[in-house]
Amino acid sequence: MMEAIVSKLGTIFSTPEEEIIKQDDLPTTGMFFISTGDCAVNVRNQQRETLVAIRLLVEGDHFGEIGVIYGCRRTATIISRN
Repeated sequence: MMEAIVSKLGTIFSTPEEEIIKQDDLPTTGMFFISTGDCAVNVRNQQRETLVAIRLLVEGDHFGEIGVIYGCRRTATIISRN
């Protein structure tokens, strides 16, 4: 089972300020694991006007699993910082 999962993993490199996933989009990619650098987690405010930073993801953290597991829209926007 573990080999099947690992064989599906890939690598992406993102530049600073690159939007990796966008809130409310349907998931077209899987989940992500941060091996180097960090990413900001942003969520739109109640008026849906501005993004509010709610967390910083660092090496070892992961994101994107909610959309993959439940097949729902993305719950936050993830932007690479460095």
